[in-house]
Amino acid sequence: SWFTGATSEGIALQFSRVDSQRSGAAHAVGLQVRLPLGTVQAAYTAASSDTGSAVLGWQLPVSRTLFLGFELRDGRSGRFRDGIYQRWLLNLSGSLGGQGVLLAREGGNTVTDISTTAILVAGAVGVALVATSGSDDVDNQLRFSTQHQAARNVLNGINPTSVSQNLEYGGWVYRNSDNSFSATEPIKGSVDSVNIGSPSRVPSGHATATYHTHGAYDPRYDSENFSHLDITINNNWKVDGYLGTPAGYFKFHHYLTGVITTLGTIAN
Repeated sequence: SWFTGATSEGIALQFSRVDSQRSGAAHAVGLQVRLPLGTVQAAYTAASSDTGSAVLGWQLPVSRTLFLGFELRDGRSGRFRDGIYQRWLLNLSGSLGGQGVLLAREGGNTVTDISTTAILVAGAVGVALVATSGSDDVDNQLRFSTQHQAARNVLNGINPTSVSQNLEYGGWVYRNSDNSFSATEPIKGSVDSVNIGSPSRVPSGHATATYHTHGAYDPRYDSENFSHLDITINNNWKVDGYLGTPAGYFKFHHYLTGVITTLGTIAN
């Protein structure tokens, strides 16, 4: 890891790098330019192609003691669903008995300026941690806060394919080391079965549920409900089960109680 920077009367530029054993490195660059119409400050931090953040701020002096500030913030993380955000902030600040500032000078030697420099480096550390959230390099699946969400997401995506091909698809839902939940990529099966293997095939953590689809409507099968074999497999592995049906119902089998419920609908 390293940090470097250069400053002059009207411009300050900083670069930093934070090394991580798992994500490689996080890089951050900060720029501040003092202009006649105010001070512009920008920072960009990235740890990988799908994890990073950017901040653009502008401070306009309204009077000797009053300042108007605007900030635009953008971030992304491919490790989490809905991992993209944008935010803008408008604020007004003043001071008594001296000149107040909303934006500190990067690379300066005052307490405020030094803290701004520390924030830039801390941002690189934070992005590096987000990029490696979870603990397994090979696990790039989306993460969800609940088991239901992980199962619904994968079934909502694969059920239309299952219905159009009249083939079953299935896989595992598992709990990650950070207590989030993910689902394995769907495995293609036949018209009336799919072999998802054992729970040990999950890339991290431990399996907590199976998921599968039942293809298209077929009068030979009771495709809208869990089969006896589906329930037996869940009970044998001591995991819950999720089903996506041809009609688009999202069903859940709780193996401890044996209760089957319909949680909602999915694409079909």
